[in-house]
Formats: sequence, structure tokens, C-alpha cells
Amino acid sequence: MLQLMNIIVCVKQTPEAGRGEMNPAAGTVDRTSQKQLINPFDLYAMEAALRVQEKAPDTRIIALSMGPASAASVLRDCIGLGAENGYLVCDPAFAGTDVRGTAQILARAVRVIEKREGIRADAVFCGAKTVDGGTSMLGPELAQFLGVPQVTYALHCSLMQTPEGQEETGQQEVTGRTGLQEVSGETSLKEVPAGTGIQGTALCVEKEDDRGNRIYCLPLPCLVTFTKASFQVRYPLIARILEAESMELPVLSAGDILAENLTGHGISEENSVKAGPDKAAMQVQEVELRKMDKQSQIIEDPDPVKAVTVLAQRLFSEGIL
Repeated sequence: MLQLMNIIVCVKQTPEAGRGEMNPAAGTVDRTSQKQLINPFDLYAMEAALRVQEKAPDTRIIALSMGPASAASVLRDCIGLGAENGYLVCDPAFAGTDVRGTAQILARAVRVIEKREGIRADAVFCGAKTVDGGTSMLGPELAQFLGVPQVTYALHCSLMQTPEGQEETGQQEVTGRTGLQEVSGETSLKEVPAGTGIQGTALCVEKEDDRGNRIYCLPLPCLVTFTKASFQVRYPLIARILEAESMELPVLSAGDILAENLTGHGISEENSVKAGPDKAAMQVQEVELRKMDKQSQIIEDPDPVKAVTVLAQRLFSEGIL
């Protein structure tokens, strides 16, 4: 029997923001020289899932990451925040895979998790982009391979009851509202009453738009990518961190991902999965590492008005203002 809601949150281990380095020979990010953390935008996806869970306590959250063995740490971070479990897709054959290949692998991983857990992934949440790649394409491509509707650059989301007879075949902008650009915060989202089953519900998503914020109603299953919202992400609980450290996380190898028979599980097999740098559609030809010439100046003046005046004059002289 399906739980009220099953959410898979895709997370990635990335270098600390602003401190990543490239390996010019391999054309890939050097993941050994800097501290590795959970991608900041993925934390907003995780927070969004936790906020859905607060309104629907039976919601199950499963974290999913693809990367080296060290990426298990970000899954444990998610468990510390409130995820039930974490699956790591890890195999040397996947190293250096481009965005399209990664999306194909993660799509198959989602279906494998569904089979193993006996669930349907009602929603897949991702960060809008990563600090080490920044293509913003993983979420949309993953939605394509899963064959589900999507909304990108979301700020908030909430479960809502769909009107009787409303067609649930794709993304729809919520009608009957005025001044969508003025809608902000979670108070604008209709929550599903406690105990409401998955049938007849949809995901109400507030999306950042160049014309303001728009609200969309997504049928389930669906995929949503999240950007930085106005709220602060929560901190993990000590008890859950300790619990996560003692857990044995499931690891999916290339054999588990590629050999699994997913016939009839609604996955698009657009060409075979192409993993590894040699099979990537996009090849890195050259990496140019630029050294930033940073010059810092401290304005020391006990009078804040004078200090701000000096700062403004310098900004004007440099053509910044």
C-alpha cells in the first residue's frame, strides 16, 4: 500500500562554494583538494521535502546521490535532516559521465529504488543547479527520462486537493487567481488536510519567474527543482546524525543500474545509457585556470558616515557605482 507521499531527493557532493579546483589533464573537478559538502541548492530541495512531510507525516523521504564512495557523507547529512534512507549510485564506470548520462543513470536508479522499496516515487526533488557545474539541466533531463511533468526554479511547494474532474495530465498554471506576481511565502499555498490519500492530490509549486512568481499545479508523479528561497534550511538533529553514522547505506553499482529489468516501469530508454567521459556527448577540450588578483582594503574610521562616504567614493572612482 502506498504511503501518503513518497519523495526522492537527488543530492550531490560538491566542493565548498567558491573553492572548487579543476584538473586540467582530465577536464574534471578535482574532488580531493577541497572540502566536499552537499550542494547548497540540494539543501533547499531537501528542506522542501521536509516541509511537505510536516503537513503529511506519513511522507517517506529517500535521498539519492551519484558519486564516489565519499558521497555517502551527503546521504548521511540528509538522514540527519530527516530522510528515511539514502541510496548511493557508485561505480568507476560512471566517473566522468556528462549531464545526459547522469540523468539516464539516475532515472534508472529511481525505478530500482521503487522496485526495492515497493513504492511509487510521487515526486523527485532536485537542486536547480550545482555549484561545480551550473548547467541547470539535470532536473529537466531526469524528468524527460522518467516521463513526468516538471517545474524548475521553484521556491515553495505544498500538497493540495485537486478539484473533481480536473484533468491531471500535465503542468497547469493555477487559474482563478489575480496578481500572481504578488503571491509570496507559503501562506499562499493550499495544504492537503491530514489523512488525505494520494489520489486526488497534486503538488502546488510556486516558481521564480522573470515576470514575478507563478503558481503551478502538478499532477503526481512529478519532478521539481528548487532554487534559493526566503526560508532558512534547518540543521540536522544530533540523534539522527548518530543514527545515520551507524546505518549501512544501499549502494547501486553499474550492474544494479544497467542490468535491472525495468520493462513496464515507465522509463524512457532514449538510446542506451552512455556513461563515462569517453561516451559523453559533451567533451572538455581545454581547461584554463585563471588566478584571481584579489586586493582587499579595510576602511578604518570610527565614524560610520565617513567610512561609508569613503567607500562610496572609491566605488565611484573604480566605475563600480
